[in-house]
Amino acid sequence: MCLQRRLWVALPDSLLVDEPTLREKTEKVGWVGRCLAIFGVQKLFIYHDADGTREDAELMKLLLEYMETPPYLRKLLFPLRGELRYAGLLPPLKMPHHVEEVDWGRVSAGMVREGVVVRDRDGCLVEAGLSRPVELDGPGRVGERVTVVFTQGAPNPRCRRARAGEAPPSPAYTVLLAEGLARLIRSAKPDLCIATSRLGRPVHEVWGALLDRLASAASILLLFGSPRRGLYEIARGEGWRLEELTDFIVNLFPDQRVATVRTEEALMGGLSIINLGLHSLPGG
Repeated sequence: MCLQRRLWVALPDSLLVDEPTLREKTEKVGWVGRCLAIFGVQKLFIYHDADGTREDAELMKLLLEYMETPPYLRKLLFPLRGELRYAGLLPPLKMPHHVEEVDWGRVSAGMVREGVVVRDRDGCLVEAGLSRPVELDGPGRVGERVTVVFTQGAPNPRCRRARAGEAPPSPAYTVLLAEGLARLIRSAKPDLCIATSRLGRPVHEVWGALLDRLASAASILLLFGSPRRGLYEIARGEGWRLEELTDFIVNLFPDQRVATVRTEEALMGGLSIINLGLHSLPGG
C-alpha cells in the first residue's frame, strides 16, 4: 500500500519584516502561495518570532487563504477590506478546484465543485459557480464553504456534500497560526522534522539517511527561519536547542555564492529537494 504522506511547512510571522509597504508584503506572500500550491503542501504553520507581529501573521493568513479560494467564491468569502487592496497582484494558482464557472445547462451528475452556502432555511442553497445557486441535500449554514458532488445534472441540478475520496483534498492547504516554534513542533508531532540552516549539514551528506526517514514518514514538517534570524538563533531565543526537536538540520545550498538566501528562496529550494526525495523512493 502506498503511504499517504502529509507535507507541512513552518514559516515565521517575521517573513514580511523587511517589506515596508502592503504592496511588497502582498507580492512576497504571493510567492509563498505559489510554492505551497506547486508542491502540494497541506498545512502552513505561521509561528511567532520575536521580530514578527500578529498583524503580519494575520495578513499572511488572509492573503494565502484568498489565493487558495476559487475565484468565483472570493466575493462571497472575502468582503472588501484594506488588506486586500493589492490582491490583484497575487499570482493565480489554477489548482484542481479552481475550475471556471460552469453554465447551468452543462452540469452533469458526478461533477465536483467548491461552494458556499447562501441559504440555510426552506431548503439549503449553495453558490457553486453556476448561473444561480443550486439545492444542497442536507443541512448547512450560511457562509460555510463546502465541497459538493452533483447527484443530478441539468435541467434541475442537485448536489450533496462530497465524501472522503470523492474529490481532491480541499482546501488545498490550510493556514494555522502558532505561538512559537517549539510549541508548534510539539503540538504538530510530525514523523519527520527537518530544519533548514546554513549552519546545518550539507544536504548531499545526509541524503541517504534522509531518504530512509522519508520512506517511513507519514507526516513531514519543514522548518524555515526569518529574514533576520536563522533557526538556531530563533530556538535559542525561545530557550531550547534546535537539535532537541528536529531530526535533521540541513544546509540546502552548500557553497552558496550569496551572503544570504531569502526565506522564500529557501522555501522553493527545500520543497524541491523533499519532492525529489519522495519521488526517488520505490513507488514514489
